[in-house]
Amino acid sequence: MTTDRVRIFHRTGKLLQEFTTSALRSWTIGESGRAQFNVSVLDTSICNETVLGFYNWVLIESDVLPSWIGQIGVHNWGSNIVNVTCFSPDDA
Repeated sequence: MTTDRVRIFHRTGKLLQEFTTSALRSWTIGESGRAQFNVSVLDTSICNETVLGFYNWVLIESDVLPSWIGQIGVHNWGSNIVNVTCFSPDDA
C-alpha cells in the first residue's frame, strides 16, 4: 500500500490541512470517480468540521499514481476512525 499526500482546501481555495495517509481512489473515463481515506478521531487537527466539511476540495498525490481531485461527500464514523469518501467534481 502506498503513502499518499492529501491536501484539503476550503471551497474558497484556502489550504486547510495537509497530511499523509493511504487513499483508495478510482478513475473511469466518462464516469464519476471516488476516493476514500481514514482519519483518526484523535487527530483533531484533521478530524474537525472545518477540515472535513462537506464539499471541501481534496487533492491526493502519490509518487506512483496520477493525482486525484474531488470533493468531500460522506463521513462514516467508527469508534476510532472516520472514513472519508470523496467524489470527482462531476459527482460532487
